[in-house]
Amino acid sequence: MRVIWPNGSYQNLEFRASDRMRLAANQLVIEEQSLKGSCPYLYAWDGEKFEFVTDVLWRSALGMSIMSGVYGHHGTADDYFKIPGEQLAARDGEFVLQFTEELWETAYFDYCRLFAIDHPEGTDVFVDEKCLVPPYPPFEIFKVETMREIVHATNNHGRDLTDLLRRRDDRFVGGFASTRYQGIVEDHDLMLDLGSFGQDESVRLFLTGWLWPTDASTNVAVSQNPAISVRPPQLSVRTKDSSWRVLPISAGFPSGKNKTLVYDLTGRFESEDHRVRLSTNFAIYWDHAFCTVGPQEFEMRTTILPVASAELHWRGFSQEFQRAADGPMIPDYSAMDESRVWRDLEGDYTRFGDVTGLLGVVDDRYVIVGAGDEITLRFDATSLPELSPGWRRDFIIHTDGWLKDGDLNSATGKTVEPLPFHGMSRFPYPASERGSNPATSNTDPNGHNTRKRDQGIFRDYLKPKK
Repeated sequence: MRVIWPNGSYQNLEFRASDRMRLAANQLVIEEQSLKGSCPYLYAWDGEKFEFVTDVLWRSALGMSIMSGVYGHHGTADDYFKIPGEQLAARDGEFVLQFTEELWETAYFDYCRLFAIDHPEGTDVFVDEKCLVPPYPPFEIFKVETMREIVHATNNHGRDLTDLLRRRDDRFVGGFASTRYQGIVEDHDLMLDLGSFGQDESVRLFLTGWLWPTDASTNVAVSQNPAISVRPPQLSVRTKDSSWRVLPISAGFPSGKNKTLVYDLTGRFESEDHRVRLSTNFAIYWDHAFCTVGPQEFEMRTTILPVASAELHWRGFSQEFQRAADGPMIPDYSAMDESRVWRDLEGDYTRFGDVTGLLGVVDDRYVIVGAGDEITLRFDATSLPELSPGWRRDFIIHTDGWLKDGDLNSATGKTVEPLPFHGMSRFPYPASERGSNPATSNTDPNGHNTRKRDQGIFRDYLKPKK
């Protein structure tokens, strides 16, 4: 039996003769909340196995409904995410990453490169992994020479959170009362005391956590209910009269699973009270908080590796497990979920095989990736300089492209087309812009997008197996 919900999400319920509870009338069917759309997954070879690193293309949800008839921005992801050095090891002279599409969505993957960042042991490097709308801030690698612990942390109920946030250890700040809407919880504040420092010193706050997101149908539903409002994160500081002042910056939120957000708070404080408050009703679960004070000066060496080879093929879907209380569901690359099947966005996808030439330049010639597909990305590890004694190496992955999910409240969420491009004025774009789309104006001269997918696999899944 299949249950299809109003937003297009589904459940396949299998009953066998040996089951105590057989398919019959008057049964209660419960759907557990799970993600049907979010973003592609990235795995890295760590020397022994492929391990989940993070999710990518998070800032590029094409046609995402913000409310009825209003859609989000059309810009590409153009995102940078850190890969800790212990998560990526060379195999036969290559660094190998797996880019997988495992949810109800289609990805348009245009560009990829890998940064190797060498720096002294005892120091660290980060990139800002928050989700924002364009224009994005310039790319920057943040150096951390001295990681300064938060003096004190509480929530709006007075609960002491200091110990939970002292280190990155999968002990998350959570326990929020849920609402009827995915990704929206009770109003909650995180208040952090950064301690003592001079008024003229540079100060940066680093927060690591994850977001349980809303989706297009949730956003539409919330916009139709005047009894609830969405409160995107706001960052506030204490004023001289001990009130809170909202900072005129976009606080953003984590781009999916286990991301680090960086806030430059230099010159933002009015007094010696250096408390910061982050307020929202988004389902954000923090794991680690620290700050830096003063210049973080040390030598850093950066080497950029282009994609040496890329191959698109079928893989399937990983099983997912929650490894910590209030933590995200993490996919296990070694454990396959044979029961997973999504109702594909219909259209022409990139044919299986070598796709290296599609990922080297931002040019709207991209790999169109469907649910269950995987791109194996290889980078030449032998081209890196030898690591100096007393140094360590971390990595940053840079990806560019778009993502469109199959939610029935997403614009054109049933089909691969219309194909996006960097010069479009909005999405869906007007008919007058179709001729200026490099992805379609040449009618795919190299025959890349020749793999047709429809909803046949989804429809046939319930047929008796031979």
